[in-house]
Amino acid sequence: MDIDETLPGRNAEDGAVVFAEQPTATNYDLVDEIATRVITSGGRVIGVRKAEIPRAAALAAILRYPV
Repeated sequence: MDIDETLPGRNAEDGAVVFAEQPTATNYDLVDEIATRVITSGGRVIGVRKAEIPRAAALAAILRYPV
């Protein structure tokens, strides 16, 4: 994940991602939320600069199991 990226939004009840213009009390950083979920489920997160992520994305993932 990009250590400098902030992407405000939230996860809806149905699992959909809702993006926001700015962080508020009901919106949070989606990149941090994804990282938190990965860590709590036993995964590993590596923080890097955007230039080190394929396609200059905010994050990239390697999945070992079908989603």
